[in-house]
Amino acid sequence: AILDKADELRAKRREAIAELDKLVRATFLDMFGDPVTNPKGWPEKSLGEIVAQTKLGLVRSSSDFGWDFRYRYVRMDAVTTDGQFLPDKVQFTDASEPEIEHYGLKFGDVLFNTRNSKELVGKVCVFRGEDGWLYNNNLMRIRFKEGVYPEVVVNQFRFPRVKTELEKRKSGTTNVFAIYWKNLKTLPVLLPPTILQCEYSERVSRIYEQRQRSQKHLELLDELFASLQHRAFNGEL
Repeated sequence: AILDKADELRAKRREAIAELDKLVRATFLDMFGDPVTNPKGWPEKSLGEIVAQTKLGLVRSSSDFGWDFRYRYVRMDAVTTDGQFLPDKVQFTDASEPEIEHYGLKFGDVLFNTRNSKELVGKVCVFRGEDGWLYNNNLMRIRFKEGVYPEVVVNQFRFPRVKTELEKRKSGTTNVFAIYWKNLKTLPVLLPPTILQCEYSERVSRIYEQRQRSQKHLELLDELFASLQHRAFNGEL
């Protein structure tokens, strides 16, 4: 009964996290409408028109990153298919001062997964780690021009309109597919007024903060459940 109660708490916390993820999408629909039909008639721009800078990340062999190095090193497993950034997945590498200068991330940068399996290539998220973290060459760092809020663009990747356009831009072999910037830059996105973009970004930030708190609570509940399970099987409950 004790284990069931602990597991019920974990399930409720996972449900809360899922609802917060739905809220990001629902907030977008409420403020901007469905990107497929664009009922509010927002202007459409290509990525190439609104991006200020793109840069592929650092190449590192498997022996050159792990947990025993100095600098955080973001790889594509830290980007989920639903647009989440997972800092707990980020390992470490060593780097020179010029590499840190050229490949350092800033909070709010966009990370786009350029090479992966056909199903996973094109993952994208807003980076929410600390300034100065490095990133892998299978990721592209994207920085937008002034007046463009990353959350507004990235969350359009959750909708069928952009997903369909991404499929058209995938190329590769049986195992590895890629989306190159020369093709990605023609991707069409909606661009609402800056003041509304700012409001949406602030709302998403608050949702993300709540999600982080819920995720930490879930991790504590997982630890509690594992402890209770161990005690139960040892006859200590």
